Amino acid sequence: SVRERSQNLVTVTRGLTPVACSGDQIRECRRIIRKNGGGVVSLPDGVTLEVTKDFVWLTRDTGKAEPFSFDITLPREGESVKYSCAEGGFDLFFSRNPQEPPEMDENIYKLSINTAVRFDTIYGRVFVRGRVAGDSLSLGGTHRRLKKMICDRGIPESRRDRLPVICDGEGVLLVPGLPVRGPAYARAEDISEKRVPYVLYCLNKDF
Repeated sequence: SVRERSQNLVTVTRGLTPVACSGDQIRECRRIIRKNGGGVVSLPDGVTLEVTKDFVWLTRDTGKAEPFSFDITLPREGESVKYSCAEGGFDLFFSRNPQEPPEMDENIYKLSINTAVRFDTIYGRVFVRGRVAGDSLSLGGTHRRLKKMICDRGIPESRRDRLPVICDGEGVLLVPGLPVRGPAYARAEDISEKRVPYVLYCLNKDF
């Protein structure tokens, strides 16, 4: 039923004001929520309802995503740093103090993903950029295309060009919501021995 499927989905909004919908639009919204494959419905005032495998997204069109790219200086042990990206509508927190997570105001974020990475598997320059054609992630000795992984994860099209792709000298290190590059996966012993920086991705409520 619609109710049962809705209980298993995460609903994400962009701080929308009420939108007047027609009966046909409401029925179409119910139909795609019920449908396992999901779908997209265009609503008044530039609002879109997008249903994927794990999410229901209610968003207002903010235009085409602008390109972004910036360098990251990893924190030293016990420190935390924050990087904001207006083009992608997100903040990234990098922390090397697992006992005290990065400070964040949860009232301005609608989604957060925390990832642990082995520090000794990060090489050379660390930087963040948007996804580009041909991007792949090394997992278990094989390279998997980011495009397919993002589609399989059910990340809406409206977010795909705004996702941060975190890279180092070896290539793609991680993308929030996807697995970490094979050797960088943090095990329990890595965390206990404080060899792990944490990466916290926070999506702003305006996006």
